[in-house]
Amino acid sequence: AVRTVATLDREMTDVYNLTVHAVDGGDRFCQTSVLITVDDINDNAPKFTSDRHQISIFQNTQPGTYVARLEAFDADI
Repeated sequence: AVRTVATLDREMTDVYNLTVHAVDGGDRFCQTSVLITVDDINDNAPKFTSDRHQISIFQNTQPGTYVARLEAFDADI
C-alpha cells in the first residue's frame, strides 16, 4: 500500500517519483517505479497584479467603450 503521510499541495510539488521495494523473508526482492501526479483543486483565490488601480476617463465617454484591462493571476491550474 502506498499512503501519504502529509497533505499534498500541487502548487508546491506536482509530481512525485517513487521507487517501491518488495522484500521476501530471505534475500529476494524486486522494485518498481511509481509516478504520482497531484491533481489540482481550486484552493487558491485569484490575485490582482496590484492592490490599487486608478483609471481616468472623459465624462462624455460612450457606454461600451473599452476603458482598461486589469490582470489577475491564480496559482491553480
